[in-house]
Amino acid sequence: MTLKAHPVTQRLPVLPLTVAGTHFSLEFLANILPIVYPLLISQRGFTYSQIGTIALIGGLLGTITQPLFGLLSDRWNAKKQVVLSIVWMGLGMGIVGFVSSYGWLIVVVGFAKLASAAYHPAGAALANFASNRMKGTSVSYFSVGGSAGSALCPLLFGLVLGGWGLTGTVILIPVGILLAILLWSPLGRIPLTSSQPSKKKEANKNGSIWTLLPIVILVGTRSWTSGTLTTYLPEFYASQGTALALAGSAFSLVLIMTSVGNLIGGRLTDRIGQERVIIGGMVLLSLFFWGFIESNGPMQFVFLALVGVSVGATTPASLVMAQEAWPGAIGLASSLVMGVAWMPSSVGAWVVGNLADRFSLPYALSTLTFVPLLGVAVLLIGLFFERQRSSQSAN
Repeated sequence: MTLKAHPVTQRLPVLPLTVAGTHFSLEFLANILPIVYPLLISQRGFTYSQIGTIALIGGLLGTITQPLFGLLSDRWNAKKQVVLSIVWMGLGMGIVGFVSSYGWLIVVVGFAKLASAAYHPAGAALANFASNRMKGTSVSYFSVGGSAGSALCPLLFGLVLGGWGLTGTVILIPVGILLAILLWSPLGRIPLTSSQPSKKKEANKNGSIWTLLPIVILVGTRSWTSGTLTTYLPEFYASQGTALALAGSAFSLVLIMTSVGNLIGGRLTDRIGQERVIIGGMVLLSLFFWGFIESNGPMQFVFLALVGVSVGATTPASLVMAQEAWPGAIGLASSLVMGVAWMPSSVGAWVVGNLADRFSLPYALSTLTFVPLLGVAVLLIGLFFERQRSSQSAN
């Protein structure tokens, strides 16, 4: 008698979940900085502008270098690049708490952020390779892994730093090495080629910058909003007298709900299309962010959760759209939309930090409300002209 696998086991997306595990590991190590920032302000006298500058320089190094690492992942070995990046991130973030000099702290954070630049194009490519169909769902698992790691990091390490102080960051070094060792073998089952037919891949190898550019700009407006919010969210609550652990919980809330949004957005991308998910999600992001700024008490947490859902829902759709626009070099395409398009996050943190020093942090954050709508406008214009060009080519 032949034994049949349990239906749940048959449906288990092992390869996409493995890639999601690498993203979880990377972000679990990377997102300790928003918990470190309040300690730098209270214990070492750093200003909002200095925190914004650290976030700006580190973010720029982690974004503008991504195309280089994207090219590397297309030509080298994405699996090795992913594993080495996890070790690299653990080492970089692990020594952050021991650096007292402002200048050297910028150097160390920049070093750690390069690990993020190395990971993301390779990880996004593996997320695409890990599924023959349902690319949106596979990429959503990848995004969920990162969001879950981002959410769990401040929740756990907020307690660690609360007890050990800044030097508690050292625990990230052995954790990074252990995670890399555990993931190395499972990654070996993922093919290093796309499941897309080779003729189509070759025909579109060089991609279309006019298709990619509006996507990059739209993701940039999203990262300006969400990245700046998460940079200052713990301090937003801490400055109002909230305990650091609760401030960290607010940060974790928005990231957990981002994971929920990733799953919703991945499914919707495969069912109703990328454009509808992106446009609808970005409009809702602007609306929910306005609600967060204008409310207080429990309703503020409700709107904060909805902000996370909106951010997460648009992530798989935008990444799949970019990969389809340049299918012959998925690592490079991913790096453009995940690297260059993430740059405004760091710029936004720097702008809001300076506005907060001059006015107040709540006022500075309120400037983010309408930024997502600018991205929607650019995408709509880009889609219009792209369809006009396609129509003229067909005729």
